[in-house]
Amino acid sequence: MSATSQVSCAPRRRCRGDDGAVIVEFALAAPILVMLFSGVVDYGFAYRQANQMEGAVLVAGRVVSQQAKARLADFSATQALSSGLSSLRNTTVHRAIIWKVAAGDTKPVPPANCLTVNVDIGLPWAVRGVSGVCNVYTAYQINVSNLSGFPSGASGSVTCPATAWDSNWCPLGRVNTDGSGDFVGVWVEIRTTALTRMIPGGSLTMSRGVVYRLEPPYIGG
Repeated sequence: MSATSQVSCAPRRRCRGDDGAVIVEFALAAPILVMLFSGVVDYGFAYRQANQMEGAVLVAGRVVSQQAKARLADFSATQALSSGLSSLRNTTVHRAIIWKVAAGDTKPVPPANCLTVNVDIGLPWAVRGVSGVCNVYTAYQINVSNLSGFPSGASGSVTCPATAWDSNWCPLGRVNTDGSGDFVGVWVEIRTTALTRMIPGGSLTMSRGVVYRLEPPYIGG
C-alpha cells in the first residue's frame, strides 16, 4: 500500500519557489504603482499652480477695480499678474483678458468673441481685443515692465490712441459712479508642463478669472 505524500509549509515560513511568484507579481503591479504615483505628483503640482494663479488674478482684479478710470489701470493690472505668476515653475503665461462685464452677467469668463482673439499669430506687441468690450494681452505684453505699449507712459493722458494696447476698451471711458459703475473682469490662461510627463499631452492648460465692480472715486471730508 503506497502513501501519497503532500508538501506543506510551516506557518510563517515560505514554500520553496514562492520567491519567483513574488517577483512576477511585483513586475505586474509596478507599472500601475508608478503611474498612480506620477499622477498624484503631476496633479498635485498642477493644483498648487492653479492656487497661485488664482491669487495673482485676485490681486490683478483688485488693482484694476481700484484704478477704475485711471489711464494706466490695465498696465497696473498686467504688472500685478506678471508679479504674481513669476514664481510659477514649468509654466508659461499664454494670454490675459480684461473685459467689460455685461449687465447681469458676473461669470468670471470673458465673452466668446474675446476668447477667440488669437494671440499666437502676428506680432506679440500688436493691439488685440474687441472694440468696446475687451483688451486681450499676450505673454509679451503682460511681462513688459515699461510703458511702451501705452501712450508715452503718460498717466495723465486724456486719450487712448489706436496704437495703445488697451485701446479697445479704454480705461478712460469706464464708468465708476457710486452704485451703477461698470463691472470689470480679469482672466488669465497659463500652460504648465507636467513634472513626470504622465499627463496626456505632457502639459495642462489652466485658466482663472475674477469679476469686480469699479470702485467709485473717494470724496474726502
